[in-house]
Amino acid sequence: MDIRTMYLVVGIVYLAVPFTLYLAIRSKSDRQTLVWNLAWISMGLGAVLVGLRGVVPDWMSFFLAHTAFAAAYLCRAAVLMMEQDLPAHTMQQSLLRRYGVVAALYLGVFGTMVVTDTEPAHRMIFVNLVHLYFFLEFAVQAVRVSRVTGRSGALLLAVMGLMIGFGFLVRALGLMADIDGRQDTFHPSVDQSVILLLALIGFVIGHFGFFQLRVERLAVQKQRVMDQLVDAEQINQQLQKVLEERNDHLKRVSVMNTVSGLGMLAGSLTHELSQPLTAIRLNLGFVERVLPTLPGSEAAHDALREVTSESERLYGVVSRLRSLFQKGATVHEPLVLSDLAASVAAIVESHCREEQILLHQDFVDRSIIKGDKVQIQSLLLNLLNNAIEAIRDSHKKGNIWLSVARRQDRVVVTVRDDGPGFPNQFSPQDPQVFFSSKPDGSGVGLWLSRLVAQSHGGMLTWSDGHAPDGALVEVAFPLHDPARDHAPGQSLG
Repeated sequence: MDIRTMYLVVGIVYLAVPFTLYLAIRSKSDRQTLVWNLAWISMGLGAVLVGLRGVVPDWMSFFLAHTAFAAAYLCRAAVLMMEQDLPAHTMQQSLLRRYGVVAALYLGVFGTMVVTDTEPAHRMIFVNLVHLYFFLEFAVQAVRVSRVTGRSGALLLAVMGLMIGFGFLVRALGLMADIDGRQDTFHPSVDQSVILLLALIGFVIGHFGFFQLRVERLAVQKQRVMDQLVDAEQINQQLQKVLEERNDHLKRVSVMNTVSGLGMLAGSLTHELSQPLTAIRLNLGFVERVLPTLPGSEAAHDALREVTSESERLYGVVSRLRSLFQKGATVHEPLVLSDLAASVAAIVESHCREEQILLHQDFVDRSIIKGDKVQIQSLLLNLLNNAIEAIRDSHKKGNIWLSVARRQDRVVVTVRDDGPGFPNQFSPQDPQVFFSSKPDGSGVGLWLSRLVAQSHGGMLTWSDGHAPDGALVEVAFPLHDPARDHAPGQSLG
């Protein structure tokens, strides 16, 4: 194969392969891929025009061919700058300053040499030295890109630049060694064959390097997208947390509004019930004074005392219900929790017998707490009534265990039953006011009981439903410290 044919083969390969690859990946290519392919197409066009020297006009094989070579160098340099994600104006300035000026000088000097009929050998030496400069500069920039980005594809591009640049160096040295015998571009020689062979090998290596660069760049972009997705997920979780906090705040506001409404309702009930209860108390007092004068009135007198006691307790419940929802100090006094539990147990014993429920009591502990007697009795009564109603609704005989025990600095009253337990939709962590599993339930009892426990510095806890042995509710009160008797009472508000 002669040298002219080799030029044509190299040029056709440079033209065909990039064009074919671009068409194959056109839908997935970007501007960097387009510029890379344009560089080799320009290089191929120049090689073909050089191979057609003597067939096409001289201006094409000289000026157009070397203009295509200069354009190819500019495109390859732009590819490396794109890899560094340089701004467009920075890239344009660098191309003009570093390569544009050299390319313009190259074309100007070469054109002058052609016009002035400079010896072909001298022109070829000049052209090969310029090509050597461009490829070495490309190799240096590729190494720099590899160091900055850490991508191995840039090193392959540097190998391509060094390999083809070495070929042009061999070609220039061969021309210098036999300058008088090299008056023809297509004169067969070893250096001519070396440059064409290295140009083909470098072309293959360069394409491998470029596509390796693309793969690495896509991997970086993929990782960047994954990081953005992770960031988005974290932001989404933070937003979810903010929404949950907002919902919790709205829920608390709703509860506060409900408490405020209950306070007004309690005040209204107290006002409406206090006068009838006062009248009942006065009438009972009158009957109690008259009854002993009548014969055979002992049993009636006992019943009257019980009715009077219950009316007094009812009056106390109504009075303290209002204070539970009002700001201000409540009257706390030292109390034996076992005695309070025993008094409440006595109230519900008859009800338990009617429902065939055994009430087991354990009041050995005599620890003292400080609190409001009526509020704590109401709390315990509500818990026992809940247990009784749960067992009754299950249509079976049952058991209720009521006990008081000391645990470190706390006195704990426990109410346990063997009923069906709490329903699934019931939340042990956040009981909702007005939520009830009973058809005729108000949904206030357990919520209000927890409020009473908290107002006494205590805590109410319970099982989360469907335990094998039913429901378990515990109320822990702080042990009374006599040294703090002088401290003002706690308040709800």
